[in-house]
Amino acid sequence: MRRHKIAILICLTVVQLAVAKNPTARELLDKYAATVDRCLGSFATKGEFVMDTKWKHVLNPNVKAGRYTSYTKKDFRYDGHRTRYIGYKWGDVGYRKIPKENPIINSDIINTEYRASYSRQQDKPSVIKCHKKPLDPEKVQRKLALAWVGAAAFGFFASEARIDTVLRGCGNAAVRKQTEQVDESNCYVIDADTKYGRYTVWIDLKHGYNLKRMRSIQEQGDRVGRRILPQGYKGVRVLTNMAFKQVDGVWIPTEFIYEADVVYPAQYEMTGQTHGKITEFLINPDHEALRSFELDDYHDGSTVIYFENDRSLSGRYVWKDGKVVDDKGRVVFDPKSKKPSRR
Repeated sequence: MRRHKIAILICLTVVQLAVAKNPTARELLDKYAATVDRCLGSFATKGEFVMDTKWKHVLNPNVKAGRYTSYTKKDFRYDGHRTRYIGYKWGDVGYRKIPKENPIINSDIINTEYRASYSRQQDKPSVIKCHKKPLDPEKVQRKLALAWVGAAAFGFFASEARIDTVLRGCGNAAVRKQTEQVDESNCYVIDADTKYGRYTVWIDLKHGYNLKRMRSIQEQGDRVGRRILPQGYKGVRVLTNMAFKQVDGVWIPTEFIYEADVVYPAQYEMTGQTHGKITEFLINPDHEALRSFELDDYHDGSTVIYFENDRSLSGRYVWKDGKVVDDKGRVVFDPKSKKPSRR
C-alpha cells in the first residue's frame, strides 16, 4: 500500500512539473514583445508586395467584378516619434491600370507637430497637403499598423493595436497543452476571443518567439480598425509562410503570405492574397545619415493645400526650399523651424 501511494505521488509530481513547464500566454507574449520591441523602437525598412484580390461589389454595381493584381514597393522609416514613407504602386490600382514605368507615388511624413503628404503619378506634378497641427504620439505610432509592408508580419493584424496588446487586453488568452510543428519550427499555440475577433497565434520558439502563423475570425460586433462590424459580416484572415533572418542578433520576418476572405453584407465580397517581402531592415539606424526624414522628393513649385488645426487656409501656397510660402514669397510654415511661422 505504501509503495502504491509513493507511486501515485511520483506520478502527480511528474504531472505538476510538466504543467509548470508550459508557459502562460502572458509569458509568451512578453517574450514576443521583447523581440519585436527591439526591432520597432527605431528602424528603416524597404519592402515589396504583390496583392491579388477578387472583388464582387454589391453597393456599387458599376464597379466591375473580377480579379485585380497590384504591385507595391515601399521605403519606411520610424524613430519613435516620426514616420516617413515613400511608396510606388502599379498594376490594378483603384480599378485603373497603372503601368510599372509610370507608377503612383505616395509620400507621407507625420510627427507630433505636422503632417505632409502627396499622391501623384511619376509624370505629373505634386499637389502637397500640409497639416500644421499638434498630434498625439499615439496617432504617429498608428502608422506602424497601416503604412508599411511588414505591418502584419510584426503583429498588426486587423487592428491598429499590436497582437500582444490585443491578446493581453482580452483576459482569456490560453496556451494549448500541446505544441505544434509549423514547417521547421516548434510552436506554442495561443487561442483568444478579443474585441477584434477570435485569434489563434502560433509562437515560433526557433526564431525569437516571433509569429509563425496567425488566424483571426471577425463577425458582428467585433472591431476591424475603428469599425464595429455589422450583422452578417464575416472575415477570415490568415498570416502564414513566414520566413526569418537575423539582424543585429534579432530575428526579423523577411517574407509572408497574408490571406483574407471577407463577406460584408450590402457592400462587397472579397478574397485576397498578399505576398510580402521585407528586402531590407535596419535596427536603430543613423537616420540623419540616411536623411530619413528629409523631404527631398517634395519639388519646388508644387502647389500646397495648407491647413492649420484642421482649417484650410485661403490663398495660394507653394513648396519652396523645403518650406510652405505664400504668393508673395513669405514663409508660412517651415517644418524644420521650432518657432511659430508668421503670416
